[in-house]
Amino acid sequence: MTTVRRQFVIYTVYDNPLDYPGQWVIRRFFVSAGQVLADFNIWSRSGSLEAARATLPPHAQFLRERYDDDDPKIVEAWISD
Repeated sequence: MTTVRRQFVIYTVYDNPLDYPGQWVIRRFFVSAGQVLADFNIWSRSGSLEAARATLPPHAQFLRERYDDDDPKIVEAWISD
C-alpha cells in the first residue's frame, strides 16, 4: 500500500505585525506530512486588507477565519492545495 502525502500551503494574513507596523502582511507556510515550515520571506505587504487579498495566488481558495487562540494580529488564512 502506498502512502499519499498531502501537501498544501497556508497564506496567513496579519494586521499591523510588530515587524511591519501599520501594514497588512501575508506570510506563507508549507504543510506536509504533519510538519509546518515557514517561508522566511513575507509573501506581501499592503496598506489595506483588500490590497493584501489581491496579492494572493488564484489557487488560494479556501478561507479559514481566525481561531480565538490565534495570535491577535492574525486576521484570516487562505489554504491552497
